[in-house]
Amino acid sequence: MKKLFTVVFILISAFLLKPASAYSQEKLSNYNTSWTAVIPGIPLCEPAVTSYGFCIATDARNIMGFSSSGKLLWEKNIGRIRNLSITTLPCDFVLFFDKSNNILKLFNPSGGEVWSKALDFTMYSRPLAGRDGRFFVYGQSTLSCYGINGICRWTLQTSLQKELPAQELPDGSI
Repeated sequence: MKKLFTVVFILISAFLLKPASAYSQEKLSNYNTSWTAVIPGIPLCEPAVTSYGFCIATDARNIMGFSSSGKLLWEKNIGRIRNLSITTLPCDFVLFFDKSNNILKLFNPSGGEVWSKALDFTMYSRPLAGRDGRFFVYGQSTLSCYGINGICRWTLQTSLQKELPAQELPDGSI
């Protein structure tokens, strides 16, 4: 009985003396250590990291840009869109893809919509940003390259592609 009491005492002591941070669910990072913010609605996709902070779209029908200190920099209405993704391009442009309506939209760094374009194929995953302001979108058997101005530079018909994210190789090819 004395051994059982000793074992129970050691287990309880170890649990009570351990720091509370050891039981925490969230790991701190440089994105969440110094501030918190309450956003309107529930995030609809993963935030896109920018040089000034990040952008996020919520079910409150808006897309917002936050600074790295948590200050709201801009907020724009995007309408009733539930299935979307956002990607950052060079110079902090934000590419918004409405998966339900198959529409690409480009927002400038201050949140203004630059252009909107309907795609004639269904995109598989988020666009891939190129080195010189171009970005690439691909579907089941189509690969297209767009410029920052929204003009399609080229489109290739390919063999059936898997639903894997596109990657850029060291020589600049996809």
